[in-house]
Amino acid sequence: MANAIEKRYTHETLTANSCAVGDTFRLLELRFGLLQNPIEKTLWLEEYRDKQDKPIIKAYFDLPDVTDPEEKFRDRKNFSELVGKLANLFTQRRNGNNFPGVKRPSRCYPPMFETHPYIQRDESDRRSAVASANGLAGEPWFSDALARKHIVGQRTKREGSQGQGWYNSYDFGLQSGEIKKLWKSGKVLSWVFKFEQFLKQSGNANDYYRDVPEHEITEEARSLREIGNASNPPGFVAYIYADGNNMGGYIRKQIKTPQQYREFSKDIFDATELSVYKALKDLRPHKLNNLTDPDNRNRNGRWIHPFEIITIGGDDVLLIVPADKALAIAKTIGEEFENLLLEKGDRYQLETLVEKPYNPKLVHRYQKQLPESHQCKLSMSTGLLITAEDTPIYYAEKLTSQLLKSAKKRAKDLKRDYNYYGGTVDFLVMKAVTMISSNIEEFRQQGLTKAKTGQPKLKLYASPYTLHELGGLLETVTALKKAEFPRSQLYQVRSLLERGKNTAILNYRYFRVRLKQGQDELKTVFEDAWCQPKNPHNTGNLAPWMSLKEQSEDSENQDKMTYETIWRELVDLYPFIAEEKDETPGNQGTGKKDERRVGA
Repeated sequence: MANAIEKRYTHETLTANSCAVGDTFRLLELRFGLLQNPIEKTLWLEEYRDKQDKPIIKAYFDLPDVTDPEEKFRDRKNFSELVGKLANLFTQRRNGNNFPGVKRPSRCYPPMFETHPYIQRDESDRRSAVASANGLAGEPWFSDALARKHIVGQRTKREGSQGQGWYNSYDFGLQSGEIKKLWKSGKVLSWVFKFEQFLKQSGNANDYYRDVPEHEITEEARSLREIGNASNPPGFVAYIYADGNNMGGYIRKQIKTPQQYREFSKDIFDATELSVYKALKDLRPHKLNNLTDPDNRNRNGRWIHPFEIITIGGDDVLLIVPADKALAIAKTIGEEFENLLLEKGDRYQLETLVEKPYNPKLVHRYQKQLPESHQCKLSMSTGLLITAEDTPIYYAEKLTSQLLKSAKKRAKDLKRDYNYYGGTVDFLVMKAVTMISSNIEEFRQQGLTKAKTGQPKLKLYASPYTLHELGGLLETVTALKKAEFPRSQLYQVRSLLERGKNTAILNYRYFRVRLKQGQDELKTVFEDAWCQPKNPHNTGNLAPWMSLKEQSEDSENQDKMTYETIWRELVDLYPFIAEEKDETPGNQGTGKKDERRVGA
């Protein structure tokens, strides 16, 4: 079966380097984990108690936050031990290792396609091209593998048959004498189609399509330029990469049987998929306009779903959305994922720990309307990159993965220090591709962190954020826009942050008291909500800074305070957050009112 799976992948895609493994187990092993042959040689609980202090035994059985030997043994010796063995076999085969004594075709030699240096190559510059695709813009040259990818993409996005004629008119596929056998894909359903089914089943279709004329058809977006066309300001898109937290620990402690694995897998996938759909339903279809490129200017006037779902798999999500809606979408996905799991029963509800209770006031820097203390055992961390629509996708994906890693590190630290199990988001607004030459962590350490001898450490950024803090950041930007806070002074305060803590505080106070409007809003949504000193007896002014103590291995710096600020992120987000208007709910920013709601 494993051989057949690998062969099918290569047969269909020509280039996929797939991997599958399998093994045979005894019926008792489904309940008690791996058993020795003969079974008497198996390490049982009594023998484990005698040998539990040996290093190799500790490395295999010990788990974080578990002290009882019987619980350690029970958490290891169950069906999960079989899964672990298969995972190790999978890693070995994926790395190209052959198993001694096992008769399987070697995977050391993946499919290779020879390309002569002087022949025509396909668009990816990797393989020899078969023919040009007449009928597509620019008549690109495709290899067989690239042609299959493109035609599947067109069929998935339900493009008309006229645009797919290029595939049938040339020699793509296998040749058998004079009979041409074209490769044909099976039926593929796009994520947009599944999203449309969700709208119908949930009763949100009428509200979602309210601005679309009845005779118009809403299509899938066909390029990043079309998604960027729906942003305000236009030309910017956002990459959202989300991944689950605490999954491994939950599986080790809670999942013991094949049935529990199946139920858990279904719960996670359903929660992930529904959370994405619930977040995207607030986008609304977009009417394309002002497109000037030869391959899409004929699309002006079409209505599209302004997003692209790259994948939803297990607890992973990868989306491309308009830049101005990205943070709200990421926040909704994280919140809905936890809420949907909590609705499935108490098995996902985190018990309150007496020895280390969760205190929202200590976790969240945004101190306004703190959330309730109950938590879900599982959550999502998200990396989000806002960038221009013409940014190379491979580069954007690389940066988004770095942001996700940073968000997951923040979630791990908060869980360790404050027993916080919720989601986190790290984001970056990149106006130019040349903004970051190395990686995001180095960029922040070298360009946005000021540490001088004898002075407190200053961080000119505050990312990553918890979901509650992200909501507060959006509220703060919206309030500043509503108060018509002068943008020039936003930039002036940002430029003064680098001059030191006291200089920035003094100049911020100077600008603040000279404002003709927006003073009350700034004090309420920024100073009182974000910039209160940690010492309750300190009544001084700290804005625009927030104070925090960072864990330091240096004994001399353990008691020194670090100061960070959200001001830089406020300035970066300012162009992408629309000012809320006093209109009928669901119509903010459209300038229209729903006659049906007014009449009702």
